Amino acid sequence: MTAVSDLLAPEADAAGILDEDAKREVRRAILTAVCVPGYQVPFGSREMPVARGWGSGGLQVTLAVTGPDDTLKVIDQGDDDGVNATNLRRIVSGSVGCATATDTREATVIQTRHRVPEEELTGRHVLVYQVPVAEPLRGVQRSVAECARMHAEADYSAIWVSLYEDIVRNGLITTTTGYPVLVGGRYVMATSPVPRWDVPRLHDCAHLNLYGAGRERRVYAVPPHTTVEPLTFDDVPFEVEHEAGAVCAYCGGDDTFLVTASGGRFVCSDSDWCARADRGDADAIAHRARAPLKWLPDPARRPPAVAGPPPGSPSPQTLRPPPRPVPSPPPGRTGSCARTASGRSSARLTPPGERAPSRGPAPSTAQRYPR
Repeated sequence: MTAVSDLLAPEADAAGILDEDAKREVRRAILTAVCVPGYQVPFGSREMPVARGWGSGGLQVTLAVTGPDDTLKVIDQGDDDGVNATNLRRIVSGSVGCATATDTREATVIQTRHRVPEEELTGRHVLVYQVPVAEPLRGVQRSVAECARMHAEADYSAIWVSLYEDIVRNGLITTTTGYPVLVGGRYVMATSPVPRWDVPRLHDCAHLNLYGAGRERRVYAVPPHTTVEPLTFDDVPFEVEHEAGAVCAYCGGDDTFLVTASGGRFVCSDSDWCARADRGDADAIAHRARAPLKWLPDPARRPPAVAGPPPGSPSPQTLRPPPRPVPSPPPGRTGSCARTASGRSSARLTPPGERAPSRGPAPSTAQRYPR
């Protein structure tokens, strides 16, 4: 006789939240994405125990590439103890049966939400990104079919015009997270919402980068030792985020990506690196050598138009041309001639020698709205 406890007991061969057929489909999509860097490969996104847009794509990729012998690390904006990181780490480890760690050096699979760890990653690491918006052309083209055509023909003129308009309006490219990059000299790719600080670290990196977008059902990848170039103009240099004079309040580092904390302080975004650097368990010299410090903002490298006008020069408002005068009616004509937005007359002109017809008194309310 079967008891209720036997029905509620988990089965020994339970497939977990993602069955093997779904894992194989995701792996086939990953292989295609690795063969064509930057290309968005469609896959059948399954329902996950997290809402779409909150890491469902990254969770499926992590479940597909993680085995019982792997060590998993999950970070949320660089923090190992965030709510999103803690729940995803518990879900994956409980489903796959793998070990977990917070030390980047011990992990083999790292699922991240919008950050690249400060520790140097090697060929034994697989970095899985959660991607909310996979299409880099979404800001300039809403049509999915037109975006596919533009990728197929390498027609990225619209995104170049968008960057140019940003420079014209603001003097600099103000895009912060998700900066567009050219992968392998072919496809423009969205780097997920990672800060610009992490973009140069993707170029010729030794680890495998996998991007999963569950809501848009897309997977794309950056294989090891692949060229990743941020889209920028020759006379407008690429720059990373930097706050002059800012140092971490805990480890005292100034060569990491810093975020604001309470009291106007700055702390390292990567909590694991900050803790190890504070106790002296990190190679600070090697980290400073690979940090993107040469991309710090430098007004001396900017062209004069971007660096700003010299002191005492007229402002752009004073350089505007004067307004165009409205032409007056021809001589010998009477009557008012109002001009519309198109420049055409809105009233008939009165011939010479005739009086303009009088419109008479305005009708009363009773005449306008008879009962």
